[in-house]
Amino acid sequence: RHLRLQQQRLAAFHVLRYQPVDPRLPVFVHRLGAVKAGRFVLEPTFCITEPAALRSPGAHFDLLTNEFYFSFPVNVTDETLATEAASMLSHLSPKSVSFLEVTSVRMNSSNSLAFTKASFLWGPTEFIGHLRLTEVFHNIRLVASMRAGEGCAAFERAFPVTVARAPFLPIESLQRPRSSALPACSDLQLFRVVQLDNCTAYVHQRRGKRGHFVIEPLLCPTSELPAAQRLLTRHYVRLPALIEDESVIAAVRSRIGSASVESLEFMKLWHASIHVSSRLSQWRFEALRLSVDRRTAELRAYCSTQSSCDALGLVLISEPVNFWKNIQWTAVSLLDDQCYFRTQQRRFALRMRDRPPGGPALKTRRNDGRWNAQDLRDRTVWRDGRTFIIINQRGCRASNFQRTWREYVAGFGDESNFWIGLDILHSLTGRQGTLMRVELLLWNETEWFAEYSGFSVDNASNNYRMRYLQMIPSRSSLVFDALSSLLRDFSLGSHYVRLPALIEDESVIAAVRSRIGSASVESLEFMKLWHASIHVSSRLSQWRFEALRLSVDRRTAELRAYCNTRKSCELLVSIFKSEPVNFWKNVQWTATFLLEDNCELRSEKLRFVFRMKERSGGEGQVSTAIGQKVDSLRNKTVVRNNRHFVIVLQRGCRSSNFNRFWSEYVSGFGDEHNFWIGLETLHWLTSPQSVRMRVEMLLWNDTEWFAEYSGFSVGNAARLYTMKYSSMLREQSSLVYDALASSNGTKFSTRDRDNDGHSTANYCSKKWGGYGGWWYAACGHTNPNGVYNYGDSRATTISGWQFKESYKAAKEFRMMLLLLCSLGASAVPSEQDAADSLPAPAQRIEFACSNGSLPSMSFVTSLSIRGCPVFVHRLGAVKAGRFVLEPTFCITEPAALRSPGAHFDLLTNEFYFSFPVNVTDETLATDAASMLSHLSPKSVSFLEVTSVRINGSTSLAFRKASFLWGPTEFIGHLRLMCAEFACPSLAMNLERDRLEPFDNIRLVASMRAGEGCASFERAFPVTVARAPFLPIESLQRPRSSALPACSDLQLFRVVQLDNCTAYVHQRRGKRGHFVIEPLLCPTPSFQLLRDFSLGSHYVRLPALIEDESVIAAVRSRIGSASVESLEFMKLWHASIHSEPVNFWKGIRWSGSFSLKDECEYRTSQSRFAFRMKDRMSVNSQAVRAALSNLEALSNKTVTRDDRSFLVVVQRNCRTSQFQRYWREYVAGFGDDINFWIGLDTMHRLTSSRSAALRVEILLWNNTEWFAEYSNFVVGPASTSYTMSYGSMVRAKSSLVFDALQLSRGQKFSTRDVDNDGYSASHCSVNWGGYGGWWHKYSSCSYANPNGNYYYGQTTTASYAVWYFVEGFRALKEFRMMIQV
Repeated sequence: RHLRLQQQRLAAFHVLRYQPVDPRLPVFVHRLGAVKAGRFVLEPTFCITEPAALRSPGAHFDLLTNEFYFSFPVNVTDETLATEAASMLSHLSPKSVSFLEVTSVRMNSSNSLAFTKASFLWGPTEFIGHLRLTEVFHNIRLVASMRAGEGCAAFERAFPVTVARAPFLPIESLQRPRSSALPACSDLQLFRVVQLDNCTAYVHQRRGKRGHFVIEPLLCPTSELPAAQRLLTRHYVRLPALIEDESVIAAVRSRIGSASVESLEFMKLWHASIHVSSRLSQWRFEALRLSVDRRTAELRAYCSTQSSCDALGLVLISEPVNFWKNIQWTAVSLLDDQCYFRTQQRRFALRMRDRPPGGPALKTRRNDGRWNAQDLRDRTVWRDGRTFIIINQRGCRASNFQRTWREYVAGFGDESNFWIGLDILHSLTGRQGTLMRVELLLWNETEWFAEYSGFSVDNASNNYRMRYLQMIPSRSSLVFDALSSLLRDFSLGSHYVRLPALIEDESVIAAVRSRIGSASVESLEFMKLWHASIHVSSRLSQWRFEALRLSVDRRTAELRAYCNTRKSCELLVSIFKSEPVNFWKNVQWTATFLLEDNCELRSEKLRFVFRMKERSGGEGQVSTAIGQKVDSLRNKTVVRNNRHFVIVLQRGCRSSNFNRFWSEYVSGFGDEHNFWIGLETLHWLTSPQSVRMRVEMLLWNDTEWFAEYSGFSVGNAARLYTMKYSSMLREQSSLVYDALASSNGTKFSTRDRDNDGHSTANYCSKKWGGYGGWWYAACGHTNPNGVYNYGDSRATTISGWQFKESYKAAKEFRMMLLLLCSLGASAVPSEQDAADSLPAPAQRIEFACSNGSLPSMSFVTSLSIRGCPVFVHRLGAVKAGRFVLEPTFCITEPAALRSPGAHFDLLTNEFYFSFPVNVTDETLATDAASMLSHLSPKSVSFLEVTSVRINGSTSLAFRKASFLWGPTEFIGHLRLMCAEFACPSLAMNLERDRLEPFDNIRLVASMRAGEGCASFERAFPVTVARAPFLPIESLQRPRSSALPACSDLQLFRVVQLDNCTAYVHQRRGKRGHFVIEPLLCPTPSFQLLRDFSLGSHYVRLPALIEDESVIAAVRSRIGSASVESLEFMKLWHASIHSEPVNFWKGIRWSGSFSLKDECEYRTSQSRFAFRMKDRMSVNSQAVRAALSNLEALSNKTVTRDDRSFLVVVQRNCRTSQFQRYWREYVAGFGDDINFWIGLDTMHRLTSSRSAALRVEILLWNNTEWFAEYSNFVVGPASTSYTMSYGSMVRAKSSLVFDALQLSRGQKFSTRDVDNDGYSASHCSVNWGGYGGWWHKYSSCSYANPNGNYYYGQTTTASYAVWYFVEGFRALKEFRMMIQV
């Protein structure tokens, strides 16, 4: 008491090194007065010591205040704690240990609390108080007034409310005032930075004290998995960290040498500041919390939702290094309570290279049913080297999607069909947005995809509103944006179209810098947009444009156009997408910018939003209404027989309703797929002169029909848009009956305008037409605008057409007009003008022949265009520059082969396949002209084909074949009739790219070079674009004259290459000019196939004729200095004279070649196809025995990294059962899809030499894994086929865990032969699902690929599984292969 009151208040409390009284409770001890006095006082604890009160708090009701509340007992000054403290401070010889006298306690009113009211019930004579509140006690501070005795002044301090079982407190709560400020530690010197497993330790040496070292506090994340918790109203992720640890001291001591270390201890952490990168801005990080013993700590990351916490957990589990490198810290540490040390630079929380060791695997689902981080990681897929998380997946009816709002927020589903949840969607996309990808598989087996930039989902307060910037056309196969920017503003009750705009972009800076010259640019940056005003032309007056909206970072913006109706919005979207230039040139703006916040720049003139040059064929002189329609017509042009048509009516589904009123049929309506162009536009397109009209339809029996009409026109509004035409063109039509005859000269009628001339009782549009609009007369003959029906029907209300026998429903329908000028011209040329503009055929072939003679043609070359063979001939004299092409007869649509689908002909009662065959596609002629540019062609066109028939002498694998084609078409259809039992076999082979059914087909075409020329015939094979291999005879074409023998060639050198030999000739009299014979050298791959025309199997052996790398190799052998020209001769003909090396050295060949089409060279001797030295391993008897069954093994070879492997085990479905007996596993079993090649064959392949083994795995989450093993060997039958290998080759493996380690050196076991060495159990039966494998004792194996095949994910070992680091994973596909 003799101390002054001020000293007692500020300086009398000396902080000791903290000693916790109870491991669960924070108790702070102070020395009172002089050291010799030995008096100690304790601060009040304010700690909840009864956890049961928290686990089941129970809400009470206060009748006086009419409020609910929670009540928690809080320890304030329990004397039993003082007794325990005295025993723990016995080394300080205390004379008295007691609590400070607490006079009053109040709530800190400045705290922001999540409850209505809080109070603390306590009296000075009680050691337990009661805290009353409604929700949480996280931010509660109790301000206690205390004194050390009656003669001392009272002072206040704020205390947090702690819980005994969670002794982590903010650092500020652990700090206490000192009697005097400590000096900085000046005697420390950084000695070494020690890299530990998960952290880095900074070791300092004390100057003047040799062998005395101290370590900075670590603050390193621990291997414990992050825990997501909820603090009643707020979610957070707790990230545990390590401050000091004895194992670190031992590790550091071993690194610096134990002999030189006299003392090694940690500094005590006094204060730490966390510095978090902006990349983690979606989470709020709280100040570091310390345990009361200051050995561990925790960092809390607060999230807005539980799903946001799950997203953070996913980041921490998948890439902790990338997370922790965004967190740094600085700290103040105490050294023996004598001085402080402040870190000069920021420390990284995690500096290791590898991930920290993972903790226990997460559960598949949290208890509350939501998805967790592990679920998200299992739903990742790769697309073009990018990682995506699947958020929505459907493939069947396994999971019901008719859910409530709560379920869509939380997420639902199973492994195959699921919705990830709106909460997680919001947390994954964040404010900045991300890339979203959509993938579709339709029922016609076509695949579609689209990608959207800037995709984001708002939070719950905004009802999870979805936004995106735009669909990315370059990364999308879809054309129409079904997620179009048509939105609805519920606050205004109207629809609007969102038009995204760019304000600034780094790529623009780079482009501008390149334009003005980088050397002269010292700085280049954007001004900041401060204000913008939009000025919209009156042409867009039907839409209301709102003020510009800016993103938070002011880099992007959006303009909103509000519409009165949804239809008005759809019209704006169609205009904006079809002609953005014509739209944006009606929008201008003025703006105010800021330059470094120092000055302001205001644009003086109106700026155009879009200032690029207009496309050719703009609006022209048409009116505004028609101009808007013309913008959309440009996207509706198609080509038929080299003529351009514009589609005016199209139907293919129900996406657009055609039961419209008069005004809508006049103006037009529809979407990208189903539309009516409008009567007003039809009148404009067909006036002042008529044009040609074409009708195309696809019926529900998949037959296609078309018809063309001449002199088609539509009158104006005064004539009620009367339709007329001259005649149906029979030669341009596949339809026989003219169903439009009754509508010729009739007026247009709709559901509200009856112009059909009948009485009201027979109102065609209502009674017969399904409320659609058309030129009705006889009512039921034509009605393409009727109700769309999914399936065939004879009802006239259905969209369809009248055939001779009956009315038929249309699956697809198009009506189009012939146009020979660009859209946007003031008028459309007449049909007569169109005919006059076409070059007359007689004029094109005048020079070729006359009086019915054959044309003067000479073969020039053969080209490969889009995979199809195209043969070029010169027509007439060389100077004329005229070239003609033979018809291709090439299948250019691989999709038609992959899923051909057998049809049934009801007339012939036969099954058939139908394939589209390209005959005379003019686009190929255009490509050929560009490839022949070196010959300066004046014209390149196809020969005129007059008829095509099937060669009857051909031996085919099907019952009958026919070719459906007309002289005016460039595409024909090849029909192959097959027996019912043979159709599936043919379809399976076509799906596997085995194209043998086409090999022996010959189409005999009758052709002529023009009207004045005689016709001639030639047989053509049917080729496929992706496999253009033909017999040499099919590639030969007649020459104008026989070529002389090449007399100026002399064999110069025979150059030995790796797998072949090149014969090099020198041209006499032309020094330095060399030519090479065609090689005909085999390549390493081969395939086993079946020829259905011959009914036998065959092996296809690919060979090389010429290659640029061979030219380079030969040039280096003979000396580049002496070579002026080096090229291959062209192979004209080759004859074949009837283990790789031993096989090929039995085959020789001879051939004739042409040299620049000037002379012919014929080999005098037979050439060997393969002339390299034999390999020892290939000659071995064991390999020859193993390869004896070539037919069974040849189609099981694959290539990986230019190495050939033989697949010995393959599984990907249940077509073959693997629960077999010993005899079957020895001999082998299975089909083409699922098979086991046999232990005997494995032994033969690996007995004479050790081979490389490769394992490939596809899991049910569609992730692919592989591993390779060196020196793989399977022993003979006497060793029960013991398996061994050298090691797992890590550099060639994506798998980390070696699942074959238990099987190494083990014998093979099956359900009936137990060789696992464990008598108490049979691994194959009790563990392996009755499948065979190399099992070991009681551990069995880490791999069981031959177990029961399970459709879906499972961890049960009896199924086909493989062990990963986290446990067993089910196999969707599995291959085991040996390098050969």
